[in-house]
Amino acid sequence: MMNSVFPVTFFSEWVSGIETSGWMPHTRTVEVSRREGNYLLKLNLNVRDRAVHILLRGDQARWKETASAVSQILHQLQFSGGNLIIDTTYTDRIIVRNVAGGGQEGSGR
Repeated sequence: MMNSVFPVTFFSEWVSGIETSGWMPHTRTVEVSRREGNYLLKLNLNVRDRAVHILLRGDQARWKETASAVSQILHQLQFSGGNLIIDTTYTDRIIVRNVAGGGQEGSGR
């Protein structure tokens, strides 16, 4: 038997969401943290030879909507250079930033 730092039901929902979003083949790592008492997922993807970091709230029930919006963003920015952070943790918007690397993201405010 193994212990988990978060409920296994969350884990299975996250894996299912990543699979249905189409991000699974591009996902290198998934980082799970807590911010203000809520789970935060940071998906680290390789998309078209660039690093893309997608920030999601752990209680994200809108995987389809989020995946569709992120897909549109990536399509619109496919010719821009640099790595991206796509922060979907806000309730009313998605923030996209070019980054050289690192930085604090996911404030969700």
